Amino acid sequence: MATLQSPRFISHLTSFNTHPAVSYKRPPLPSLHLHLRRHSAPMASSTDAAEVLSAENSETTSDVLVQYVVLRRDLIDTWPLGSVVTQGCHASVAAIWSHKDDPHTIDYCSPANLDSMHKVTLEVKGEVQLKNLSEKLKSNDIAHKLWIEQPENTPTCLASKPYPKSVVSLFFKKLKLSIFDIRNNCPYTVWAGAVPGGGQQLNPGQTWSLYVAPGTAQARIWPRTNCNFDGSGRGWCQTGDCNGLLQCQNFGVPPNSLAEI
Repeated sequence: MATLQSPRFISHLTSFNTHPAVSYKRPPLPSLHLHLRRHSAPMASSTDAAEVLSAENSETTSDVLVQYVVLRRDLIDTWPLGSVVTQGCHASVAAIWSHKDDPHTIDYCSPANLDSMHKVTLEVKGEVQLKNLSEKLKSNDIAHKLWIEQPENTPTCLASKPYPKSVVSLFFKKLKLSIFDIRNNCPYTVWAGAVPGGGQQLNPGQTWSLYVAPGTAQARIWPRTNCNFDGSGRGWCQTGDCNGLLQCQNFGVPPNSLAEI
């Protein structure tokens, strides 16, 4: 449920399985656009998620080849997003290379399929859950790469080799990942705030993809205006300020546009 308390904030929530109720005052002029990608089936990346679900439910004899990538939720919350994405890239490439002679890998990376790869990106809570998943895959002979970041010797993510979706999806079906796409539709800069999530400067037309753990309750997303922050992320916003921080840890000061999830 999204509750909109300002006529300058649009919330648009969609789901592949259900359509959450949305109550709002229709604005005469769009401001921020909030789009929820939330799936009880896994979230797809490197292609449109609906395309994956359509392929999964297809009546044709073809079975889409897919590679699963699983990230740690605790690292998404504490590491720079680019660093977390890099870990997933490491695991994905390592899994592909380690099984480069596998028929499914050869087909997955063939010139005919190179521009239409299917990847499914998911999350687990932390290191323990990641290791448990790896052991489960090993016991069922599902080839994968558990990426251990060095020199910290820390398991950060895993990736399967490419498999037909019907063969491997069963082992990942309970994992989820929710993403909010927040786009600035204003002709001026807005500093989006989110709890949980932090904050992000959005120039006109820019989008911030915010990862939110499934089951998160009492979350808020709001725009801030006329902000000025120093290099350490401290400063002040004229509207929606959250204790003078770029990365919000508390809700913004009213009056401000607001979406509650």
